[in-house]
Amino acid sequence: MKEWGHHHDRFAKISKTMPNRTPKQISDYWRNHLNPKLCHEPLSQDEKEFIIEQAQKYPLIIHWKFIISGLEKKSGRLRSENLIKNFWFSSPLAKERKKENYRITISSLLN
Repeated sequence: MKEWGHHHDRFAKISKTMPNRTPKQISDYWRNHLNPKLCHEPLSQDEKEFIIEQAQKYPLIIHWKFIISGLEKKSGRLRSENLIKNFWFSSPLAKERKKENYRITISSLLN
């Protein structure tokens, strides 16, 4: 990535050298796996609690980018969006929240 720097189209340029990959695929792979700043250790209990707390603040839309940046500020570790989403969606709280949102949506349609 040093060679490509901070160009706005760096993933498009890289994809030209890799004909089987799109710029989006390369970008996702960088953000979730290759970035050397990423911490690949399991989430700590404090990080899990922070994710749950932040995800429960908003009833319908979770702002993942804000959770990622807040978590990095709090713990000093950069976590991938995939890791955070996988933790949240595998938790019982997410499943319960999905049921509640479904009820809210159905009741608003009936009124």
